[in-house]
Amino acid sequence: MSNGNGESHLTRIQVLEIRPGWTIFQPEDTASAASPHLPGALNHAVVEWVRDRPGLDVQASLGIVSEGRTVAVQLWYAAQA
Repeated sequence: MSNGNGESHLTRIQVLEIRPGWTIFQPEDTASAASPHLPGALNHAVVEWVRDRPGLDVQASLGIVSEGRTVAVQLWYAAQA
C-alpha cells in the first residue's frame, strides 16, 4: 500500500467472517497493530471488500480501538435481493 508519497508500507489485512452478515478486518500479524499505517490499510481493505460485493448493504461499522489506536474494524451487512 502506498502512503501517497511514493513510499510503500505493506500492512496485510485479514478478513474474518464471524457469521453471515458480520465481518472483522484486522492485521494478519500482531506487529502490524502498532503500525501508524494500519488505519489506512484497514480503510483500503474495507473499501475494496465492499466494492467487490455490489449487492451488499452495509448496515453498520465499528472501529475496534486499543490505547487510542484503531486496530480492527467490524462490519455488519445484509445481502440485497
